[in-house]
Amino acid sequence: MKKIKVIGLAACLAVGAQLGSFAGQDRVNVFIGTSGLGHATPAATVPFGMVQAGPDTSAKGEKFVSDWTHCSGYQHEDKFIWRFSQTHLSGTGMIGLGDLGVLPLDEKADAKKAFGEKIPESEKAEPGAYEVRFTNGIGTEIAASAHSAAYRFSFPKGRRARVLVDLDWHAAGFSLPNTNFYGVFSCFIRDSRLEVAGKDACRGFVKLTQCFNRDVFFAMRSSCPLLSAERVAAPAPHHGSAYVLDFGVPADGVVELRLALSRNSETAAEGNLAAEMPKGAAFGKVRAAAAAAWAQVLGRVRLDPATPEATRTSFNAALYRLFFQPNACGDVGGAEEYSTFSLWDTFRAAHPLYTILAPERVDGMVASLVRSWERDGHLPIWQLWGEETHCMIGKHAVPVVVDAYLKGFRGFDVRKAFAAVVETLTKEHEAKSTAYWGQLKEDWPTIDKYGYLPFDGIPRTVRGRSVTGETVSRLLEGSYDDACAARFAAALGEKEKAAFFAKRSGNWRNVFDPSLGCVRGKDKRGRWREPFDPFQIGHGWVWSPDNDFTEGNALQYTWHVMQDPEGLVAALGGREKALLKLRELFEADPTKGVEAGEGDSTGRIGQYAHGNEPSHHIIYFFTLLGRPDLAGRYVRQVFDTQYGPRPDGLCGNDDCGQMAAWYVFSALGFYPFDPCGGEYVVGAPQVAGATVALPGGRTLRIEVRNFAKENTSVESVSLNGRPVADFRLRHADLMKGGTLTYVMRR
Repeated sequence: MKKIKVIGLAACLAVGAQLGSFAGQDRVNVFIGTSGLGHATPAATVPFGMVQAGPDTSAKGEKFVSDWTHCSGYQHEDKFIWRFSQTHLSGTGMIGLGDLGVLPLDEKADAKKAFGEKIPESEKAEPGAYEVRFTNGIGTEIAASAHSAAYRFSFPKGRRARVLVDLDWHAAGFSLPNTNFYGVFSCFIRDSRLEVAGKDACRGFVKLTQCFNRDVFFAMRSSCPLLSAERVAAPAPHHGSAYVLDFGVPADGVVELRLALSRNSETAAEGNLAAEMPKGAAFGKVRAAAAAAWAQVLGRVRLDPATPEATRTSFNAALYRLFFQPNACGDVGGAEEYSTFSLWDTFRAAHPLYTILAPERVDGMVASLVRSWERDGHLPIWQLWGEETHCMIGKHAVPVVVDAYLKGFRGFDVRKAFAAVVETLTKEHEAKSTAYWGQLKEDWPTIDKYGYLPFDGIPRTVRGRSVTGETVSRLLEGSYDDACAARFAAALGEKEKAAFFAKRSGNWRNVFDPSLGCVRGKDKRGRWREPFDPFQIGHGWVWSPDNDFTEGNALQYTWHVMQDPEGLVAALGGREKALLKLRELFEADPTKGVEAGEGDSTGRIGQYAHGNEPSHHIIYFFTLLGRPDLAGRYVRQVFDTQYGPRPDGLCGNDDCGQMAAWYVFSALGFYPFDPCGGEYVVGAPQVAGATVALPGGRTLRIEVRNFAKENTSVESVSLNGRPVADFRLRHADLMKGGTLTYVMRR
């Protein structure tokens, strides 16, 4: 099995040398997306790190409130920090993680009601590190490695140093009454200093997707002698404990803690700590190693200095968020393993971007997906901490696996991967989460019989409730997965399976209403849903079981045919009618359909909703329809209105890097309209130029002639002096390196 390669500074530098990088990368504003709808976190981590150590905040001091706005545990404008926890979700629309809370305490503070009020101007963050000072004078600095965090607490001179270690703390635990936690210290003091190994556990992803018991094993070590440890019992119904650690009055006022995590055992956590933060390792060296790790990946793209400052700032922050996940959750020296796969979001652009900017990680990600199939009988849907949450729809691990294969990645068992794809798209399974418990996540026999999913449901003879919500979205997203499976089968010479999946990939036609020119739900008798409002936003089965769409509406989902844009154009009546329909989408009243709340359908330009992923490819339809000028115009509008270089600068959840990936691709001038197989559609570059480091020491130089903010339309594009036909670029050609030249129309 492959071993994890990146452990500390030396290995990070070696990987950077292999892939190439550039010095002089701009500073990164880590706080972009940490306010409003972005749901990002400023936690300290390294690229793809398992540990993201940082603050969990609340707007109120008297009560910790973890609501939808705090999915990452943080909002930038909050005054109060309740804990610094070791794991976070970044940019998601669900609350989770927030394991193993710690907090430095004033000597008179009540541990059961403990929190700190931050001095806003003291709060700083950079890739790999975070720091803040409280109004009581206590300062906290955090630096991270892949599985570990280093804390440096600074207490006012002469003050008693106390630290709360809270095994009952989890991000969702104070708003979800049915979620239970417990924590156990298996060992406490060795050699007069704190040296702990233990287990912290909880049930649940969030209330709506509780489906597994998640064990978090940890190891912890202090820099100075421990005088005492007082146990603080958790409030009902929680089972965990907290401990107040008393270190007396340190001579220099500093207490340092080192924490490491593992999914597997206390012994493994101790091994991770010993490997990444050996005894005597200075805090400054840990912080420098994290900064070096980030410099290697962020340095893989260098923007030309003539790029506007706001674009540079947003671009670098997007690049940073891209590398925040999936998380490498295998132990040091063990098999390469990844989790936190928000696949409904990230298959669209984040995973295709990893094949360019992080190709050394792709084989490990695909192998991790395949191992999940071996255990669960299906590829992941939305996987966290190595376990399935059953959140969202579609089987979008399929395009991730197939895209990697078609781009030449072979560091995984191809035949197993193909078997995983086939079984995932032909074998039903029941969800095991609270909201979806007992509901079938797929209904292949019904699809194969009707060619669509009737919104009134089909009685089943097998165990499990039939699929009744989100029927149009499920069909369209599944049809795309089928198209990817057909390509995989064809590439492997599996003609029969290729024909089967190719036929099923055309099922989108069965929910396309030609009289209206949009998709629409049908019942068992083939009758269109009535009444029908194409503007009505659906929020998924849990919230609206009588709705046919997932976080979108019929106007947006009509364009969700990435596998067959030519077929959709024909169904719409040809290029001119399709173009008219597409322009109507962007010019429609943006307020329609959101009377009951906007939900995830944010960032609107007309009815195009950039704040949610099903819209992300739609702008590039203009290029395919022969109007790259309109593609460029709307890309520019998205850059100007939906991203900003400030904490509330994202119009929607970053969703584990998907919003970030759209920005990076689009800034460079092309996008994976069809994110499986390696073809990119040209939009309009938003940077004055760039240099991208590629494997083998190659580089891709992006040259933009006539660059100016008002020049939004690409007149021509060439790769190494050869015109690019139809404004479509091939992955294989780009990865050879050279010069990609855009000429902008003045």
